[in-house]
Amino acid sequence: NGLFLMNMKTNSVRNIPYEAYSMGKWISGIVSDDRYVYLGTKDGVYRLGNDFKEEAHFTTNDGLPHNNIEHVLLDSKGRLLFATRSKGIYELTREGTANLLYPVDRADVEFKSLAEDINGNIWAATNGDGVICFKKDSVFQITVASGLKSDFCYSLISARENGICVGHRLGMSRINTLNM
Repeated sequence: NGLFLMNMKTNSVRNIPYEAYSMGKWISGIVSDDRYVYLGTKDGVYRLGNDFKEEAHFTTNDGLPHNNIEHVLLDSKGRLLFATRSKGIYELTREGTANLLYPVDRADVEFKSLAEDINGNIWAATNGDGVICFKKDSVFQITVASGLKSDFCYSLISARENGICVGHRLGMSRINTLNM
């Protein structure tokens, strides 16, 4: 368990050590920018330098709403967004502050995955509440009642031609973003 790096030239794999207990080795998302590698884990967010040395570890003690981070996303504005059980989608700043960027009207939504469409809108898959789209000035919820296969959504990806693909337990849905 943990983080491994594969050398494609030699086909060798090596473990990347960082200080974590078992929950911190359960990695649910990885994303990187020009300076850092971010790991979303069941024990918060770990920030490693590009040399893979641990630089910081952020948890509820540092202001995260929950330690079980389901997904991390670097959006087109360079913000690190994360999905977890919370009242919305948060950004983790480089200084380690968790800011609620995209609130929802309920106190406890289990966010599972995030995606950004070609227009910069943020989409969130939820465990039981369908898909939520955060536009610049509006929030939209797509559920079974509006044509989604299931309200239990586990993954999202921005697709070509104005689409968002949603993964469910027994299939997938495709949302046409032009209809939003």
